[in-house]
Amino acid sequence: MKKRQMHVWLGIGLGMLMLPATAMAERPEIDCNTLPDDEVQRFYELSGQMSQAAEEQDFDKAFSLAKQAMSICTSDTYTEFMLARLYHRSNDCANAYYHYEILDSRPSSVKKENSDIYKKLPEYLKEVKAKCGDAVNVEIVCALPETSLQIQGLSVSNLSCPYYGKVKPGSYPLVATKTGYMPYKDTLTVSAGGTQFQVPELTESGSTGYIRVRCPKGASKFVMVSSNGVVEEYVCPWEGEVAPDTYKIYLGGSTADTATTVTIGKKERVEHVIPSLTTNCSGQPQGGHHGLFGFAVGLLGLLGLGAVSRRRAVASKAK
Repeated sequence: MKKRQMHVWLGIGLGMLMLPATAMAERPEIDCNTLPDDEVQRFYELSGQMSQAAEEQDFDKAFSLAKQAMSICTSDTYTEFMLARLYHRSNDCANAYYHYEILDSRPSSVKKENSDIYKKLPEYLKEVKAKCGDAVNVEIVCALPETSLQIQGLSVSNLSCPYYGKVKPGSYPLVATKTGYMPYKDTLTVSAGGTQFQVPELTESGSTGYIRVRCPKGASKFVMVSSNGVVEEYVCPWEGEVAPDTYKIYLGGSTADTATTVTIGKKERVEHVIPSLTTNCSGQPQGGHHGLFGFAVGLLGLLGLGAVSRRRAVASKAK
């Protein structure tokens, strides 16, 4: 590979901020030298456009082009370094760390391809490790190609699947989307030893279920929990499409042990009325038994009056 204009990226330099991010487990490596001629040409076009966008300080465009180029092949030192610098500049120290670490794992080829990168790499790697040294490898794969990921809590939240990177240990809400399919929601839990996460096949929009939920008088919200533990709150009444699943539904402000289990199948419409938390007994105010006793006494009184009337009528006839 020819050297490209490194002064732009060396100039961006050490002043870049950093923070937690995404990153890699064992990504598939593709040697650029093994590609067909048309793919090699496409790779160089994207990489050249990336350099141009960077020189023009259109970093969003450069970032997009770098990721597209890297999806074609992964062995080019300059493109990998540019992507690392873009993450670094975006304050995403974990993803920057991931790509710097890959370059650091192949020092001979880096030195051969670009001596400037070889010289600056240790400095940049040390800088990101100081802030994101606890970030671990994460791999997210999806059953359907061209699935997009949104992960809350990461500096770059919109990602493509499969996703390889580094993330700091913790729990992150994850949503997987694809046009024509229902969003899949889950929690990405990253442990200190790294994480592999599988997004299941998404549900086609035409195969969704439909539910209408009504609450008892006085209730304003309810909670619906999917089978994989995703908790969402809604305002009563609510109706809409949902992925076929078995849900736990309970009133807002109550506890999960009051939940009702509701199963919704493909293309099935479900009407669900959440029962009141109170019953006739539990809802009785203090002194309710006295009221019942009074009612019984009153009823006996009416019966007694009826008996008296009948006796008077019989006595009248006897005269």
